[in-house]
This record gives sequence, structure tokens and C-alpha cells, in this order.
Amino acid sequence: MVCVSASEARSIAQERFRMIQTEPDQMVYPWRQASVGVPTLVRTVMLKPSYWIVPVNWKEKVIGYINVEMNGVVSAYGYFYRHPQNLENCPSTVTWFSSTKAMRHAENILQQYKEASISQPVFVHDGAKSKRAWMITIMKNNKLLSRVFVTPNLVYERKGDQPILRKDIE
Repeated sequence: MVCVSASEARSIAQERFRMIQTEPDQMVYPWRQASVGVPTLVRTVMLKPSYWIVPVNWKEKVIGYINVEMNGVVSAYGYFYRHPQNLENCPSTVTWFSSTKAMRHAENILQQYKEASISQPVFVHDGAKSKRAWMITIMKNNKLLSRVFVTPNLVYERKGDQPILRKDIE
């Protein structure tokens, strides 16, 4: 498998971005005043590189994204707004918030594992590639106890003994 670098992913996204900017769709009008930002690597729950999510920046906001697969193919693009004239509720980062803030959001769950080793958050997709979250892994004695997922609207936990669907691994 060819693995494109962050720099290559940004160039690929920039090329697609220029095409999207010319579409007559009202939803992409804000993209005409925007620019492509720095890609973020999205991993699987097994921590394998999966794809790059490249932000579309407007002022201090991220108004959209372009997904570039590891083989260099653009697989999706989307918006963080519901209406092209209301961009104020868009996030300031393509991951919605920082890894530090993800740790704070997960505190209630993490407090249950005082004797365990807690990883730094990693940006992943939990199954479907559109199901992005910060993942925090909790280990003890080299055994997976839990994975905690932090999204903009929900913090949830998957215990280590819960099966992972095959699609979650790939």
C-alpha cells in the first residue's frame, strides 16, 4: 500500500479544493474565501494509519474538510456548517477540540482507572470513517482494560473484553 505523506495529502486536497470552489452549489460558496490547512492523520482503533483529514479554513474557523486516503485518493469532503451564511458555530480545529480537552472530557471515566496506564489521546475513526473521535487507551499489566472515545457530543467507553468488529480494525 502506498502511504502518502501529510505534504502530499495537502497537495492532493488542494487540487480537489480548487475544483470544489467552482461548483455552483450554494453550500460551497464559503469555500471560495477559504484555504486548505494542515492535514491530521486519522487512525483505526488498532492505531493503523487510515486517512488524512485536511481542514478547509476560513478566518479562525474550520468550515469543512477533505479526506485523502493513504493511497492518495480523495474519498470524501464535507462541511461543519448547516447553512453557508452561518459559519460561526464551526470548530476552530478539524478534530473539533484539542487532545488536552479530550482528556478533560473523559475525566469521569478515567478516574475509575487510577492504577492503570492511560495513553495520550489519538485521533481515530471508530468503525465507519465518518465516526471520528479522540481515543484514549487504558492498560494494566499489558492488558487492555478499556478504550474511551471522545466526540463533540458524546464520551463513551468500550471495555477491553468487548469484541471489536472487523470493520473497526481495518
